[in-house]
Amino acid sequence: MSHWLRQTNQKLYQCRLLQERQQQCGELVLQQALQESALYQLRDAWLCYLHELAEAASYRQPFSSLEQLLQQMPLVTGEVRELQQLAADPFSWLAQLLLAVERQMLPPASAAAGHHRHRHDDHHHHHDDDHDHDEDDAAAPPAQRIDLIPLTAAEPATDVAGWSRQLERLIDAQRANRHES
Repeated sequence: MSHWLRQTNQKLYQCRLLQERQQQCGELVLQQALQESALYQLRDAWLCYLHELAEAASYRQPFSSLEQLLQQMPLVTGEVRELQQLAADPFSWLAQLLLAVERQMLPPASAAAGHHRHRHDDHHHHHDDDHDHDEDDAAAPPAQRIDLIPLTAAEPATDVAGWSRQLERLIDAQRANRHES
């Protein structure tokens, strides 16, 4: 059993333990801390799994993201391509997981602003070619964006349990395929 396979399994197990503890906990602040910790363990499981895939393809250079792996890996496997497609789809569970990890690394105000800014920028991006709309923008008041505020700070839009199950299913399926080959 490879080092990275053991590490991946350990991180997934630790994520499950934290989620179980979170469900048993009654204190809101502790629930949030456990959820954030579970998300970090899930992120670590993801990175360990990327290293597991790289090692299976005889690539042993350091990297810290899927993007770096794709840039550096001489032979990109079908498994890595599948992960690339999932990560590129903004509606996929993997893209949502990676976005949640990224947001968790930011201060709360920055995370919310970054999330809303992307949606706002996307809206304007669709209208870049519409020159009539540019004139309307010049006449409009500068701040017409509405930022949504979460109901409670302890209720982030994360589904760590769902993402964990999805990642475990994906890993199990890819490992099974690899062993059949």
